[in-house]
Amino acid sequence: MISWVRGKCIGRGSFGTVNLALNKQTDAVFAVKSASEAQHVQALDNEIKVLSSLSSPFIVKFLGDDVSFENSTTCRNLHMEYLPGGTLADLASSNRLADVGEQTVRSFTYCIVSALKYIHSRGIVHCDVKGRNILLGNNSDSVKLADFGSAIDDACGEPLLPRGSPLWMAPEVIRGEYQGPKSDVWSLGCTIIEMVTGKPAWEDRGADSLGLIGFSNEVPELPSKLSVLGQDFLTRCLKREPNQRWSCDQLLQHPFLASVNPDLLGNELSPRCVLDCFNSDFEEDSDVMEEGSTSSSDNIEVSAKNRIGKLVTSGGVNWETNDGWSEVRSGRVNHRESGEGDESGSVLANYTWMTLMDRPIVELIGAVRCSAEVKGVVVWVAIMVHKKRS
Repeated sequence: MISWVRGKCIGRGSFGTVNLALNKQTDAVFAVKSASEAQHVQALDNEIKVLSSLSSPFIVKFLGDDVSFENSTTCRNLHMEYLPGGTLADLASSNRLADVGEQTVRSFTYCIVSALKYIHSRGIVHCDVKGRNILLGNNSDSVKLADFGSAIDDACGEPLLPRGSPLWMAPEVIRGEYQGPKSDVWSLGCTIIEMVTGKPAWEDRGADSLGLIGFSNEVPELPSKLSVLGQDFLTRCLKREPNQRWSCDQLLQHPFLASVNPDLLGNELSPRCVLDCFNSDFEEDSDVMEEGSTSSSDNIEVSAKNRIGKLVTSGGVNWETNDGWSEVRSGRVNHRESGEGDESGSVLANYTWMTLMDRPIVELIGAVRCSAEVKGVVVWVAIMVHKKRS
């Protein structure tokens, strides 16, 4: 039975929360994504099912899952690796990405395309590729694909409501015709534009934007700051007809990615334990020592305890805590332990979770916070509003 403590909230969305967490037996730190409401638990179960079947240096690592009982509430929990750099959207919107040059854009694009190629080869469609769902790796030139809550089996054959974030959706998804690997490629193109400009590929004009994406002949404007090769790469992603878009296999052969060295991506280690995590992610002066400390190892332990105490659970759920941490002893656990030589275990992921819509889709709906399925209905409402206006 795994015993762990819940730390501060590092992300909050319509589904629930993402918190720092500490394994009491191993001192390993990780991120725990939790949901308690039925429709959100269903989406989280889908993400657990998908993520637990994947293993790629370009996809956030699954560490385990469990059910916990906290403050009379049953929580479904997904344990993931920690990537302290934040999201690609945060980096792009802060203009920090503009300062590092196009080579970093190429490296990030290579990582995303590699992740998509891998999941597509396994019959999985992500359905929500965007900057918010891409996490910065510990290697400065690498990123990892995350958030598989909307993912589907490409072979399911069942009609589905649109899934994902409207401003990143492919035209055929908006129209409700198809959502498959080529739809992810369109979203990839929109994400590259977001990466370069710091803004979505389309202006957010509510239902009118959906009409433009789904029912016109328009494509997003290509960033002028991107090289000719980069713009050509985007044109291969942003064909309105799905069968005209390149596959991820083809995109990896595009000259835009030729200068990327795969051996330098996805290999740097994430924090493995409490001290590593605090030293790398929560740097602070630690000159003050607890009275009576007699050795450097004692001092390190005291410093760690002091730092742990500062990572208090904040806002939202008011769980009982012990020195700022909520102790959790799972009722049902399926936790993946790190094997010998597995340098990627005992790590976690730093998410800034947002609603799938990212922003309000139409004025009358506002900031909808609900499941992916309900958001699909919202998309259709907006489409109908647009058609009626037309």
